[in-house]
Amino acid sequence: MAIKILKHNKLSWHLIDDLDAETVDFLKNNFRFHPLDIKDVTGGGQNPKIDVYNNYIFLIVYYPEISQDRKSMETIEVNIFFGDDYIVTVQKGKSRFIKNLFYRIQGNNRLKSEYFSQNSGLAVYWILESLYKYTNQSLNYLSQEIVSLENFVYGEQKTKEVITQLTQIRRQIVNLKRIFDPQRYIINTLTRTKKVFLPVALNVYFDDVDDMAERVSVVLDNYKETVNNLFEVSDALISYRTNEVIKVLTIFSVSMLPLTLLSGIYGMNIDSLPFAHHPQSVGVIFALLALIITLILITLRKRNWL
Repeated sequence: MAIKILKHNKLSWHLIDDLDAETVDFLKNNFRFHPLDIKDVTGGGQNPKIDVYNNYIFLIVYYPEISQDRKSMETIEVNIFFGDDYIVTVQKGKSRFIKNLFYRIQGNNRLKSEYFSQNSGLAVYWILESLYKYTNQSLNYLSQEIVSLENFVYGEQKTKEVITQLTQIRRQIVNLKRIFDPQRYIINTLTRTKKVFLPVALNVYFDDVDDMAERVSVVLDNYKETVNNLFEVSDALISYRTNEVIKVLTIFSVSMLPLTLLSGIYGMNIDSLPFAHHPQSVGVIFALLALIITLILITLRKRNWL
């Protein structure tokens, strides 16, 4: 059972970062959580949500985590229970952010007094604020990736690689919007909810978190629009390059028409064809064809088709 406990005054924080059967039994035996909330904790693929009960509030929130090689990004689910004198966080994923926050508060008396000085609602505010501040790292990562992709789109990179990277970054943006847009509703619900452990005085705090959530939403909308524009530019460049290739192939085909016509005529094995019995005239015929091809290319050049 991987449970760590931080206590200050009358408030305790139970940190769970490895969910197993023994941990689930601990939650069932020591807290009066609704069975559906326990089911949400033990299940997977949940959406952000908030459940308000008489004696506690249950949250499911997400935050992004950049991989160590900085080549991908995943979303980490955090389940938060909080009541009169306790907070329980259950993290699903390999991120160490919540654990590092726990240890940082545990080893710093000033932070411990600041975060746990009043009630569990204030402590949850500090946790949510830290999550949104940590999200800025992922937003900066996306910004750098988009700038890099913009240089690729207008550069000489391979089209297939650019399209693949654009698709991946757009998928990441859509995933982040899917988890952060509903979380604004969660923050607004916390602002409107009145509990002993969530007094009216905390409204201004959660309004601050709501401002952070709105900023994240606006930034993601901007990123999404930028990536969509890059897709349009990329499609236009692909069409232009395709047209250039088709134009070259067309010019080549047109310039070869005289040779095709000549080979078709003299391939019929008719004795009455001109110069059919004068092999030495082949050079003259090819010179004449070269002149015709040259005239065709000059004409195409004058019409700006070449």
